[in-house]
Amino acid sequence: MQVLQVGINITAGVRARHALDLSEQRYRSIAENLTIGLALVNPDGALITLNPKMQEWFGEKAAKGVSIEDILQNKCCGSPEKEERCILHVVLQEKRTAERDFRLLHTGAERSFRLVACPILTRTRQIRAIVIMLEDITDRQNLASRLQQVQRLEALGSLAGGIAHEINQPLSALHLYASGMQMLIEQGAVTPEQILERLALILNQADKIRQIISHMRALVMQEENPPLANVCVANAVNDALGLVGAQLFDHGIRVLLNMPEDLPRVTANAVQLEQVVINLLVNAMHALDSLPQEPEGGKQIHISVSTTKAQMLLLQMKDNGPGIAGIHSKVFDPFFTTKDAHTGMGLGLSIVHAFVASWGGSVEAGDNHEGPGALFSILLPLGNA
Repeated sequence: MQVLQVGINITAGVRARHALDLSEQRYRSIAENLTIGLALVNPDGALITLNPKMQEWFGEKAAKGVSIEDILQNKCCGSPEKEERCILHVVLQEKRTAERDFRLLHTGAERSFRLVACPILTRTRQIRAIVIMLEDITDRQNLASRLQQVQRLEALGSLAGGIAHEINQPLSALHLYASGMQMLIEQGAVTPEQILERLALILNQADKIRQIISHMRALVMQEENPPLANVCVANAVNDALGLVGAQLFDHGIRVLLNMPEDLPRVTANAVQLEQVVINLLVNAMHALDSLPQEPEGGKQIHISVSTTKAQMLLLQMKDNGPGIAGIHSKVFDPFFTTKDAHTGMGLGLSIVHAFVASWGGSVEAGDNHEGPGALFSILLPLGNA
């Protein structure tokens, strides 16, 4: 009986070791085939082991016992100017995962990396070792940068039609004043006072064009991380209508406003908020233009602003166009569009979603409950009193 029991125990042990070996092989295979660098360091930062990707990136420098700081050119250390601490010290002192992005001279060029350090704790919550994960994010950052440029081009496309209409009026006035003055001079019946009067009118119209172009530049050439402030939503709506209002009028669209004067300000970026309104207006205009026939009561866009019980401000824009039934979940996806390929790239509503989310707000798309058409609802956090 004892021999049998010993045999059973040995068999169970062999099976356990075999299972452990398989598990170890599986995890080793995963680590060796990862596209990110993986290393294990002791609490002093000395390298214990590393995967092939880390070896490929750093070659002979990535040897056992070498400090991870030396391998990464001291990028683990924080920057006193930015009030950052060494990422390894953060892990050791706070016993939590920490991460940092940095640029590193690698294979003759600067590359962007993301470093994640994760502690391995004992039962008594002492740090036994630290797992280092290193990811090359250069291509991802370049792609994000190119996407941002495309988004700006899309924004410029949304503005282009409105800008052309707004500039056309002062240009026509400039032509009228200049040709009138030319005619007076040719007739020899002009006085210095009349010339000065006409020049003042010309300069006034030229200043209007300068203001429009300056405004357009501010909308398109905005900072990557623009500051947030207390913003008046009514001003953003009126400024947006000042740029695309003439275009909407030429398309036979009437804009109806319901914006009380005593509404609180919201936390947002003024330039971006104006761009959000412009994108929604242009989106509604394209939707209304796609109708096979004029809707009852004519083409309309309703804009309303109100406060909610949750201490948020609600900006709603609805139209009497075809609506968005069946595509609610897709309208904010980048490059999704139902328009003709020459009309847009499908980034307008994606920009709206990105901007609103960055302010701590939310945006939803649905169908107009009061009739045909689409309804966009934006909730914005109230600003500081």
